[in-house]
Amino acid sequence: MLAIAYYAMAEISRHLASTPQDVTPVWPPDGMAVGAVLLFGNWIGWGVLLGSFLANFWAFQDSTSILSLLISTLPVLGIAIGTTLGTLLGAFLLRNLPSLAIH
Repeated sequence: MLAIAYYAMAEISRHLASTPQDVTPVWPPDGMAVGAVLLFGNWIGWGVLLGSFLANFWAFQDSTSILSLLISTLPVLGIAIGTTLGTLLGAFLLRNLPSLAIH
């Protein structure tokens, strides 16, 4: 479910981005993903990985040939892994460093 929600929010966010090439400094799917990890635990990070991979695969695929499709998949996999690690790190910091909160 998280993969589907992440993918859907990524598509909506990409369409609402107001910069060239749909790049945006604010990415709502990551906030949703951190919230899901805080609520359900780190195991749900697999949903973040899958959702991020699918969202970026459809956005950045190069289907001119099988080789170019495979080559364009490698950066997408890297983005998905980075997104997942960032989500898990963000959740870890929010859980374990409450003293950093501004009062």
